[in-house]
Amino acid sequence: MSSPTRAVRTAVALFGAYVVSQAYIAALLRPLGRDVLRVQTTGDPDEFCRIMTGWSPEQRLQYRKHLLPDTLHPLLYASALAAAGIAGHEPSTPRWVRIVAVAAPAASAVCDLSENALHARFVNHPHRVTREAARASTLLTRTKWVLACGTAGALITRTLRKRRSAR
Repeated sequence: MSSPTRAVRTAVALFGAYVVSQAYIAALLRPLGRDVLRVQTTGDPDEFCRIMTGWSPEQRLQYRKHLLPDTLHPLLYASALAAAGIAGHEPSTPRWVRIVAVAAPAASAVCDLSENALHARFVNHPHRVTREAARASTLLTRTKWVLACGTAGALITRTLRKRRSAR
């Protein structure tokens, strides 16, 4: 099996694991509804506190339960995106492009893990959330999405261009 084929199969396997992980995390967070997205996107510590203090002890426990699998999750999507990025490179691809294809998903995963660490602290002590900590959480969330979605968008664009030029 050639190296590009192996890289593509690795990327596909990692994306499959990511989908399973995402489905599991979504099932864990389902009882919290839209509050999960609101917690990730608010930069207002008062809103953050209102959301988390409004949760019952069972809901807070449910949120805590998602944090363990959500530790592996960023590693899965970062690995899948990096593997897909590497798989599609031509020998003529500039070195900096190859570096970015791995660095952007890795940075996204670091942001995600940092956000999770903040949320673990927040869910245990929602009244101690400072404006700076809430803003840092929001910045980490948005940065992870930009890096991960940007990488995915670049990969999709590259794939579509290759298909068009092959016609």
